[in-house]
Amino acid sequence: MQQRRTIFGLGKEGTSVLSFFIYALNKFMENFQGQDGFVWFTGVVEDRNDPTKLGRVRVRCVGYHTDNKTKIPTEDLPWAWVMQNVHTPAMSGWGDTPGFMVEGTWVVGFFRDAESLQEPIVIGTLPGVPNQAGNPNYGFHDPRRRDEDPDKEGYNISKYPPTPLSSSDHGINEPDTNRLARNETGFDHKMLTTKATDQANYINIPVAGGVPFAEPASAYQAEYPFNHVMESESGHIKEYDDTEKNERIHEYHRAGTFYEIDGGGNRTVKIVGDGYHVVAGSDHLFVGGNCNITVESNCNMYVKKDWNIQVDGDMNLLVQGNKTEQVMCGGTTEGFSKEIVKNGFKTTSVDHTVTNIFGEKFNEHIKSDITKDYTTNVIERIGGTYDFDVTKEVTMDSASTIKINQPSATQLAARKGDTADTGDDPPGITGVDGSNVIETGSPTVLIGDNGIADEVVETELLEVDLDPVETVRSAYGLDNLNMDATQARAISDGRAVEIANGIDPDTNEGIEYGDGGGGGTSPVTGEAGPIQTESSLNQENYTGGSEFDPYTKEFGHNLEDRLRFLGHTDPRISPQLGRILEELAESYGSTLTITSAYRSPTYNKKVGGAKKSVHQEGLACDVVMSNTTKEQRLDFIKKAGAVGIKGLGLYFSSSSGANFIHCDLGRTRQWGPSGSRKSQYGWAKPTLKAAGWFV
Repeated sequence: MQQRRTIFGLGKEGTSVLSFFIYALNKFMENFQGQDGFVWFTGVVEDRNDPTKLGRVRVRCVGYHTDNKTKIPTEDLPWAWVMQNVHTPAMSGWGDTPGFMVEGTWVVGFFRDAESLQEPIVIGTLPGVPNQAGNPNYGFHDPRRRDEDPDKEGYNISKYPPTPLSSSDHGINEPDTNRLARNETGFDHKMLTTKATDQANYINIPVAGGVPFAEPASAYQAEYPFNHVMESESGHIKEYDDTEKNERIHEYHRAGTFYEIDGGGNRTVKIVGDGYHVVAGSDHLFVGGNCNITVESNCNMYVKKDWNIQVDGDMNLLVQGNKTEQVMCGGTTEGFSKEIVKNGFKTTSVDHTVTNIFGEKFNEHIKSDITKDYTTNVIERIGGTYDFDVTKEVTMDSASTIKINQPSATQLAARKGDTADTGDDPPGITGVDGSNVIETGSPTVLIGDNGIADEVVETELLEVDLDPVETVRSAYGLDNLNMDATQARAISDGRAVEIANGIDPDTNEGIEYGDGGGGGTSPVTGEAGPIQTESSLNQENYTGGSEFDPYTKEFGHNLEDRLRFLGHTDPRISPQLGRILEELAESYGSTLTITSAYRSPTYNKKVGGAKKSVHQEGLACDVVMSNTTKEQRLDFIKKAGAVGIKGLGLYFSSSSGANFIHCDLGRTRQWGPSGSRKSQYGWAKPTLKAAGWFV
């Protein structure tokens, strides 16, 4: 019979030996780390000022330590190691170090010495809903006091948790989760308020040749649990927001400097102090649309080598003060300054004296006719010879006297054939009577009796509108319109362009700002925030103005909620416009948020609307375009044209910082933020043209 084989092929005797070996090994391993049981704990951090600077913390553990600090003072608690995540190698300063726990933080961990309980390891933190401030006189609280004066209330209140936290207003009786992550009504993060308040200081920023822009309002529209927030003790913040259609990245310094990338990939950078941009190599900048630079003080540019500027369109230069141009020609006599106008005209208009000084020769070559009109006296002084050569006739006419060698010219000029008192030859010579006329003269210099001078053609000086603000106020019929001369000049110039192209500029909105739905202030009343329509203020009883019913479910419209009218608007728009916008929303694939709809004439003036704004007919709406990419905006334009929108105005951004597109059923036309095609964005023109609009 074959011998039975057991473990490892050993017989009965071998099995006994193996069992003894395993038993002995277990006894030996009883106090070996990982083999002596797992003892875990929860507790509160009371000290993080690790003398070794390894990020260790002192933790008072529930059930193992009393809250009586007389028996176990904070300084007698063991230092706990803090487990790092797998993205921190805990070596050579790499990764995120040290860990971020503060006095008062609740933690969970285990003891690696299950019997002695002197080597705790923290593996995580535990959030909660604190219902009271800490008491530094007891354990399980932040031992630091808010005030070191025993006579003050703060002496018996722990520093953490703050009640409230100054950087966010976070207080007790609310979850430890950051307010920015929760986005709950009544629990606004202070940073949002601070940013909005400061944003109001950066609206209506003037643009040379264009309309103002503004710092965009924050794109924050987070939904729990998609916004991942990190906030430091002093108030620095990082957000990675994955809220659908409102995905953002935001980094904020407690002083107010920040950058934010919204759901459309649009990036806002704000520096509340000084900014420095240093590039040791080359720097390259491409702007696909308009580039607006406004400098509130001096702007100095120093180019140490060549400076090349190419303008494929028009170039306009407005200098409100003096202008000095110096060309040093590299310090040599071979240098030069040239100006070439090809296939065009050049006009110079100077209100006062013109002085030209030439150090050497002055050569002037004119290849066609010259006409010079002087409406007053002309004096020419020549210190040397005046050589006047003409290959054809020379004609000089004067409606008065011509004098040569003035003021000593007292002798009258004589011509061949003029009467001359020469008298007869004296007796004794010939005794012949003289002819009494000058008998010879120059055959090529002819002098007439009376010159016939052509009338002087008087040309008016080129004019500059010295008060463009008043010009625009008059055009809009708004005496109290508030804007600067730069914006007014852009609007006025744009109106001229529209008139030249057969468009009534009074139907285009040149002062749109979204009626305050995206922030900003009214350019007429100065009122901040959304401007309430009469309908929004008295929804139940107001019936004036529009001939249409509100475009809402109550009246059988907008049944699928494709249009969202903001609370300050009057939704009494044309059903035709409403249906077109619903179709546009479906085609575009998103609900359209309306920040301006029907406007009564009174309300239209209040928000700076155009004189003949079709908002007053219920035929226009402004659609908010926050958190949209350039591609999405172009897609909207194409689809707007496809569904029948006639008038299209683009505002990215408007003077208030809001981004929106004006859509109406008026005449076919398009415009940029100044109310004219002249200010239309370069990135939009090809799509507008392809969709049928004249650009």
